[in-house]
Amino acid sequence: MSVFEPEVVLEIILNSLHPSKRTVFTAKWRASLEWEASIVEYVGYMYDLTKVHGNSKKTVPPTLPPGIPYYGPRFIPPTYSHLSKRENSPRIKPELAYLRPLNVVHPFYYGDLKKCPQCGSIDVLWDSWTNTGHCRLHGIRTEESAIGYQLRCKPCEKRALAQPAVASGPDNSKAVQHCFVTTSAIFWDKWEHWELPRGIPVFTHRCGVTRELFDLIIEMRPSMTSGGLAENIRRPSSMNRAIIHSSYSELTWVLTGRVYSIDNTFKASAKATIVDGKNQGCTNIMKGGILTCIDENNCIDSWRLCQSQANAELEELLRGIYNRHVSLDIPMPDMFVADNCCHVRNAIQKIFPGAHVCLDAVYEKWAKHGDVWSRAAAKVHADQLEHVKKGCLERTREDLACDGSRIEGSHKSWNSIMRSYASGIEVFTSLGHDLTLRRNLRMAASILLSNTSPAHLNHMKAFAASILGSHHVRLANATAKLWNTL
Repeated sequence: MSVFEPEVVLEIILNSLHPSKRTVFTAKWRASLEWEASIVEYVGYMYDLTKVHGNSKKTVPPTLPPGIPYYGPRFIPPTYSHLSKRENSPRIKPELAYLRPLNVVHPFYYGDLKKCPQCGSIDVLWDSWTNTGHCRLHGIRTEESAIGYQLRCKPCEKRALAQPAVASGPDNSKAVQHCFVTTSAIFWDKWEHWELPRGIPVFTHRCGVTRELFDLIIEMRPSMTSGGLAENIRRPSSMNRAIIHSSYSELTWVLTGRVYSIDNTFKASAKATIVDGKNQGCTNIMKGGILTCIDENNCIDSWRLCQSQANAELEELLRGIYNRHVSLDIPMPDMFVADNCCHVRNAIQKIFPGAHVCLDAVYEKWAKHGDVWSRAAAKVHADQLEHVKKGCLERTREDLACDGSRIEGSHKSWNSIMRSYASGIEVFTSLGHDLTLRRNLRMAASILLSNTSPAHLNHMKAFAASILGSHHVRLANATAKLWNTL
């Protein structure tokens, strides 16, 4: 982070140049008096001094002369305090107050970027500055800007020239891209967030954010929406969504149980909407709500957004749990608890033939009191008696927690996602995975600390111990791999 004063830097550079070159450099520097243009000229000059020419036999780049200051990659505009130290009567320019800090993503500062983000080839050429100017960055304290440099991949360029003209059609065919800008989302699409050079901003297809704001969102996951952070920042980026989904999948694959509680919640799913192109309104297509499955340890073993309340949705969810038990060689669950046990019994026993399906314990409590049903609730009372006749109140595992209060309590967490605001299905799914990941890690950490636990939880305990309780599952895995190679 550097306060960049163009006039001061110009005088320093002129003193380091030969007198015959000063006039040309001054004319080039003053071609535009804009603050950002001066930074671009400064970085370009520093890069020319320290880069190795393509035809040179030298492999070690030259060092920066000691008489030239090193600024960047984040430049802060000068304030009135800086001007007052340079002049007795500072020339106050109101437009300076509107200048934003500029982040320069250039090979002069980040030398490890010299590879094609598409094919990985190192046969590339740094071409020029982006011709669209700077892009906007969202920061914590103030808005910032970023400007990047263009990289041209020679192998991709050859493939692009050999490829016939492609027009966008129903086959979604696209022309081969061979020019990439360091401030575009495509350039960083294959990078993990911990692999990004330190301090570099995070760029998405919608916008860019400073590294400080990105770390704040990742760690704290603020419970607010556009009113607090701006809508396009609050939404997880495509890279972040992939990381969350992968981490959620890796943890969920080791979760198993002996008793499962199943329920739907509809209030939170109403926030996952799509936009109607004709009426420009939000439409909820997830009429079946959020279907969750919680084990006896209060971990959410599986969940999904459902388009209907058909048993086919439940069967698909249970099929994943069944495959998990088979892969881990864990005995199948003994019992399932649901508030609509008679409706879902066939679907559950289709996947788990030997499982017992019973009624939620909340209804069992009221069934013990004969005077709680009014005359207006005669039909409800009759329905409960039918459950009694079918044996829906029986429990095959009284030693394990199987009441419905736990899954009903989890609905509060689902309702806290994008509270009072609508959301897209893709974003809501990512936020749901993140909620489930953090909740399950808390439960896994408590089980890890307990001395006694059933054998079917050994996989979850080993997983929680391997990542040290961190929700950055892929980062912990990458760190462990790096440690093992040392």
